[in-house]
Amino acid sequence: MRRIVLLLVFVAMLFTLPANARAAPDVTLENLTIQLWPDHDELAVLVIYDFNLSADTPLPATMRFKIPSSANLAAVASDSGGTLVDVAHDLSAAQGNSQVVSFTIADQTSYHLEYYLPYTLQGKVRNFVFTWPGDYAVTSFNLALQKPSAATNITTDPVLADIPSDQNGFAYQATSTLKLAAQQPFSLKVRYENDSDTLSASTLKVQPSSPLTDNLPGQVSVMTYIPWVLAGLALLLIAGGIGWYWFSSRGSTGSPKRGWQVSARDKTATDATQDRQVYCHQCGKRAQADDRFCRTCGAELRRGEA
Repeated sequence: MRRIVLLLVFVAMLFTLPANARAAPDVTLENLTIQLWPDHDELAVLVIYDFNLSADTPLPATMRFKIPSSANLAAVASDSGGTLVDVAHDLSAAQGNSQVVSFTIADQTSYHLEYYLPYTLQGKVRNFVFTWPGDYAVTSFNLALQKPSAATNITTDPVLADIPSDQNGFAYQATSTLKLAAQQPFSLKVRYENDSDTLSASTLKVQPSSPLTDNLPGQVSVMTYIPWVLAGLALLLIAGGIGWYWFSSRGSTGSPKRGWQVSARDKTATDATQDRQVYCHQCGKRAQADDRFCRTCGAELRRGEA
């Protein structure tokens, strides 16, 4: 009876263990492409992992990649519709020759990891050794080396084959496709000469992300606005012409009218004054408008007579 109770307690403890404390299922990388870019944008080797999990991998899956203790982690990201999105990750303290990058994969998409690996510099000769430590089994493993723009006398061990240049004109050497088991490492020794510290990225020419056409989104053409500008100028000219005509007409018709009114008034006043002038019938002298007798001969003035 006592043994049965102990067995039941043990089974209960197994079910109450945290999920991350249980044995994790084996993880296989369906494909893993590793690119080595020495002297690309830093005087070091940029190491790039791009990988996918096998379709039968239970998700979410916690991934742990060992990188050299001297390496400088640059990025951990996932591919979201062609755009890399940062993934939360942890980086353990270096122990011996390695440190561990850990993160969780929640969906079946491509993942991306970058770090910088220092190389050995002796005069103009540069050496480094890259090692894939075999963290996981890989169904399709490929490794490519980007030739530095200013490098000469590049040698590798094992020997790599030349492959076509990329869209930026960088030349590459690569392995054939390999299948690697878990804990099966792969190493590559690289030696080359470089008389300067010229970085490959500095030779890149700025290129548009897509062909420049009239239908390019966001593109603004001056020709689009010329008709509107001309229409606005035409409206301004029409409004200016109307305003000029109105003010000119008002000035030219108003002044003569006022002048005509003054002339008519003056003429009327003159006529009225002439109508009120009186002459003496006796001596012919002109009298004032209010006189009743001639100021010269004293004769009574006759008014209202023609």
